[in-house]
Amino acid sequence: MSIKTDFQPTLFSQISHELRIPLTGILGMVYFLGQTPLNVQQKEYLRIILESAQQLEKAEVKISALLKNSPTI
Repeated sequence: MSIKTDFQPTLFSQISHELRIPLTGILGMVYFLGQTPLNVQQKEYLRIILESAQQLEKAEVKISALLKNSPTI
């Protein structure tokens, strides 16, 4: 295998890991914050944060699936 071929799965795996860990924390804190009394504007901010985090989570899942389905990305 070439260096490029060997390097890509490792790089993508690292990127996936680096996204997953903070996203777990963000989604957990969003959940807990959602359990507290919030005004209308705060609820809207929380909704935006949640949707953004979920979109990043979907991207991370796609990266992981790519890694599993293609050993030579």
